[in-house]
Amino acid sequence: MSGRKNVLKPFHALVDGDMSGNLVSSITSAQYQDNIGIQVKWTSSDAVGTIMVEASINYDPHLGTGDFVALTFDPALAQPNSDNGSYLINLNQLPYVYYRVSYTRGSGSGTMNIWYASKEV
Repeated sequence: MSGRKNVLKPFHALVDGDMSGNLVSSITSAQYQDNIGIQVKWTSSDAVGTIMVEASINYDPHLGTGDFVALTFDPALAQPNSDNGSYLINLNQLPYVYYRVSYTRGSGSGTMNIWYASKEV
């Protein structure tokens, strides 16, 4: 049996974010999606900070309200530490509806970009 599958084509969720301050990517809905891919890339010679993938069940996109909670990873996500970097994050069959990525600045500056893609199995 074949049929249509839901997909989110690659979406640039944070474009040239200024790492001299805290950043939050666009929020994406993963309703009816099984697998979510996130690509994080930063360019910097001195930025130090913390990247977190956050999820919410109670976010209301019409009101813009809700609570986002950081997901935990094992091994932990690599963090900006005075260098350039990038990586892919695989979120496989998580039960949450909304996702975003946040960056909390420690020091330094740079540029960050984030992309999302997802699909139904």
